[in-house]
Amino acid sequence: MTERRAVAIVGAGIAGFATGLALRKAGLCVEVFEKAPELRASGGALLLWSNALHALGSLGLADPVLRVGTVVEQTEFRTDRGELLWTMPVGDLSHAAGAPTLLISRAELIEILAGAFGSAPMMGKRCVDFAIEGGGVELRFDDGDRVRSDALVGADGLHSMVRAQTLGDKPARSAGQVAWVGIVDYAHPLLAPGRTVATVGRGLRFWAGGIGQRKVYWYATVREEAADVASMRGLAALFRGFHAPVCDLILATEATAVVRTPVRDRPPARTWGHGPVTLVGDAAHPSTPDLGQGACQALEDAVALGNAVSRASGFGAAFEAYQRRRLDRTARVTNLSWLTAVQSMTADALSCRVRNLGMRTVLPGLARAELARILASRS
Repeated sequence: MTERRAVAIVGAGIAGFATGLALRKAGLCVEVFEKAPELRASGGALLLWSNALHALGSLGLADPVLRVGTVVEQTEFRTDRGELLWTMPVGDLSHAAGAPTLLISRAELIEILAGAFGSAPMMGKRCVDFAIEGGGVELRFDDGDRVRSDALVGADGLHSMVRAQTLGDKPARSAGQVAWVGIVDYAHPLLAPGRTVATVGRGLRFWAGGIGQRKVYWYATVREEAADVASMRGLAALFRGFHAPVCDLILATEATAVVRTPVRDRPPARTWGHGPVTLVGDAAHPSTPDLGQGACQALEDAVALGNAVSRASGFGAAFEAYQRRRLDRTARVTNLSWLTAVQSMTADALSCRVRNLGMRTVLPGLARAELARILASRS
């Protein structure tokens, strides 16, 4: 009887749980370690584009996600005064890609993934170090525990310990922006379920979409030098003059239901590990949120890694094959997201007029071509 190989995953988020499911499907024993004392239920909502639904289908989870998510049919791009620049036919693009695009709360997606994974992750276990030795990996935790495994997958996010030790990275790259993310009970005709609105102003952006019948997910992005506000009223003041219901949404949201976070990414790397160690999700290829592909690419990673392990005789070969398949695709998403983040947040009047003209005349063709490429299943 062949002994089952074991993999340790550091990080119990979307990437960690999805990777655990894919590796179990490949016949491996999997244990997940998470530094937080409990699973994080905050974080607003996520866009799961068609490529994410394909990946979830490979994990047997497309149907449960479809039952709780809200199908997105269109995204309107508007100026701060409400002028319509372009309507992106998300439903048509998704249909061509063979699966719908959904808006779903992060908490609901985590619940589905964790429920499918079954066994509870080891919570409150902060991995502080690891060593590759004896054909495997030894993980070392801040409580003094040591765990041996045949392989290690870092799914520990933007500030990944596994990545830092493996690649010796510099600090994450700042986009010079701060984002506020919230979910609020609210109804407005502009934000009916299936409809999302992206609004651009002078050094300000606002995105919102309806979830279910009376909930709206929104995020507001502000240039870093203007982001020193201490209340929801202060945030709303920055968006004074924006079309309805932008300010009302901000003011209707309890401060405790909002997450404030600097916008960061990392330039694409040429490798994610070596030997029996690799990375997935934001630990591997963090990007700004501008294309809504963060969770989508993490889910693709999980399926691709599971497939690579199924086909290769050892972890080293499997992880190298996985990286070869994923590096160029994720690098393109990271670079496009960064370009969008920088260009959309211009602040001087002339640049804003040029940007708006481009969004009306050039963006439709570029976006269709790039989304067709991205939404094609590549896991």
